[in-house]
Amino acid sequence: MSDDETSLRERLAVLTRETSRSEIARRTGTSLMNVSRYLTGTRVPAAFCMALCREFGVNPAWLLAGQGPIRVADVAQDQSQTAGDLLKLVEALGAVSRMRLGSVAGDRGLKMMRELDEALGAHERLRARLNLRTSELLDTVLTQLEDALTQIDTARAGALLGSAVQLARLCDDDALDARLLTAQAHHAFLARRLDAAVLFMRKRFGLALAKGELSTSEGMEMGLRLALTLQDIGRVDESGRTLEAIVALADEHSRGLPVWAVAVCAHAIQLVDNGRLVEGIAALTRHMPACDARRIGNAQAALMRAQVLAGVLSTADACRAPGLDGPKWLHLGLLAAAAEDAETLHKAARFLESPQGRVPREVSPMPHFAGLLARVMGKPVRGLPGEMKRAAAAAETHGAGSPLAAIIEATIWRLSGDRKRARDAQARARTAVGRIVGHVEMAAMHYRNALLLDPKGTERAAAEQFFEDWSGRGYRFIAGLKP
Repeated sequence: MSDDETSLRERLAVLTRETSRSEIARRTGTSLMNVSRYLTGTRVPAAFCMALCREFGVNPAWLLAGQGPIRVADVAQDQSQTAGDLLKLVEALGAVSRMRLGSVAGDRGLKMMRELDEALGAHERLRARLNLRTSELLDTVLTQLEDALTQIDTARAGALLGSAVQLARLCDDDALDARLLTAQAHHAFLARRLDAAVLFMRKRFGLALAKGELSTSEGMEMGLRLALTLQDIGRVDESGRTLEAIVALADEHSRGLPVWAVAVCAHAIQLVDNGRLVEGIAALTRHMPACDARRIGNAQAALMRAQVLAGVLSTADACRAPGLDGPKWLHLGLLAAAAEDAETLHKAARFLESPQGRVPREVSPMPHFAGLLARVMGKPVRGLPGEMKRAAAAAETHGAGSPLAAIIEATIWRLSGDRKRARDAQARARTAVGRIVGHVEMAAMHYRNALLLDPKGTERAAAEQFFEDWSGRGYRFIAGLKP
């Protein structure tokens, strides 16, 4: 039994709580036995649904799709007309279902064919009317949904999204379908259901590619969101290919759009994270000024980080450099933690722990440990085990729980002098270091701990190789972290 059939039976059961089965049987011209069968497992025919809607004033949209009030009388006027059209559509389908095409022969067969033709014609006309009305309703619901998503009102957005999905089943409008996919992707992203968000984004981006919409801001924006979300869930290679496609397929017009500059900068950030520091800095420097005002701060913060990694900007100077505060102080917190720079880490912690630092706390474990790490660098911290548990719990609560937290914990325990706990955390960090995405600073912190905690261990060769490789690629900041 399909989910749709199960849902239909549940709605039939609601009607039987208001009206007896015998009354339903009498008024619909159905035997009581058949009514009972429809409620327990036998397929429910269209003719029975049609009779229920006609005799009891049931809203067909509610009966068939669970959409709107139970009674037609409770539906708003414009929706009432749509419900009436849907009832006629059900009637037309019922007329078709009663045809016995196998018995078409002679005059009777010709009559049946004429009836069939009329029923199908009525179906097409009603479908067109229904599409027009549901398109108007869907447009209204999508506008309200988009507003709720902009306001990050997830509860209201969730209710509106359910209505939009049901209306879309009765509507044939490619533009509205595209808007619905965008809204579904946005809602899933806000709910941190990133795998689901990627599925919706990929469909929407595929539509943009198929229709040549990559040259529009909306199509390119969806491609950019897809790439960044793929990066968030660790699918870096796929993210990189998506960004490369956006950059490569852009025409002369789309290269003038601010969102294209943002996509190029996102690709440049990946170049920096993949060891291509010089190329990344060059691309960021060239395209950052063309980014839109809302996101130029992200690019400025990324350029600042790249310059620190290259050794051409100190962390002290970086504190005064322009950039969006959230990304800037998150980058500086990671850089300062890797360098064990207490002064810069204290400055970063003040922002990351403030109300304005909410977003960084949701994407990285670092903000939850930054203040504690800065304090441990200065003097012994009383009740450190309890402090560590609270920091880890805060990260989990904000959805930023990550294996990378073990790297930070190993550093804190090492600096506090508790080498046993530090080694335990370091053992957990070994499983995390292979999953590090876009945080060469965290990898450097891990391998620095490896050399300081177990200078003769099996990780020494890997640590030595790490520092040699990144130093050879021009990452002078990383080279300076080797103990």
